[in-house]
Amino acid sequence: MEDVYTKFLTPKEYEVETVNDREMVFKLSPLERGYGQLFGYLFRRIMLSSMLGTAIVKVSIEGVSHEYTTIPGVVQDVQTVLLNLKGVVIQSNHNGVTDLSLNVKGPKIVTAADITLANDAKVVNPDHMICEITGDVSINIQMLAALGRGYEKATSLAEHEVYGNEVNALYLDASFSPIERVVYHVENARVGNRTDLDKLILRVRTNGTITPDQAIRRVATIMQHQLSSFANIHERKSEDVSGYLDNVDPVYSRLVDELELTVRAANCLKSENIRYIGELVQCNEYDLLRTPNLGRKSMNEIKAVLAELGLTLGMHIPEWVSPLDHIKRKTESGD
Repeated sequence: MEDVYTKFLTPKEYEVETVNDREMVFKLSPLERGYGQLFGYLFRRIMLSSMLGTAIVKVSIEGVSHEYTTIPGVVQDVQTVLLNLKGVVIQSNHNGVTDLSLNVKGPKIVTAADITLANDAKVVNPDHMICEITGDVSINIQMLAALGRGYEKATSLAEHEVYGNEVNALYLDASFSPIERVVYHVENARVGNRTDLDKLILRVRTNGTITPDQAIRRVATIMQHQLSSFANIHERKSEDVSGYLDNVDPVYSRLVDELELTVRAANCLKSENIRYIGELVQCNEYDLLRTPNLGRKSMNEIKAVLAELGLTLGMHIPEWVSPLDHIKRKTESGD
């Protein structure tokens, strides 16, 4: 019965069509009947609800105490300015909050390019219009952006202790997902005499902070991570005293190479002989920063990738044993 699953067809053909730098079409086949709808729904659901992204969550405008008012010398009212700020797309590897500021003197058409950002963050859509100043006046806007998932209402953000509870602060409904649109449909596929197979077609559009193919890979990694525990379900045997993989998240035994790290960050970890995710998460940030050629930018990248898996640096997992060490122990014990 162990090889029953091997009789299922696995998708071996895929096509990638690039619409533009933010939108791509993926075609995957052959899939067993019904699997196209199943995978299509899972991909769409995870993309829209579980992908990490950065969004502006709090805004403080000098001289403004509530959103139902206007700013002298500015064409747009405060509500419109806030809606335009929600449209600013920010790319950041910082795991916490990022400070943003906008100090502009008119007359001028203010765009996202005028925003000053901290923590190596950057604006992806610098031409996005925020407001128009017609008079010889200045506006001073302080903002806070945060990393999150899915959608969060302004009322819940206002109660969050991380974002504070400042007087006259205006909170925005935050859509963190970097995915703007996901649609899928299923067509018939054929292999030999079988004509009842599925072909999954996914069309993905992002906001530019990640590419559609990166989004596909991240969703596949999330699905693998969530389902891997079920694949390792087994009956505990009385003679099994090693404790290996019992009550331990199997993600720790995955190779660091599976993470979507840049070449610089990956090479730095290899130089420190960090092979598995379990070894990486047990390192602390201070020690890693002492690694040659590993700077703050690479560190933020590592932390962001781990955050997508629900992990952080500095974790304590004494019950975990790396696969190589486990093999050595079994060899030494004569099992």
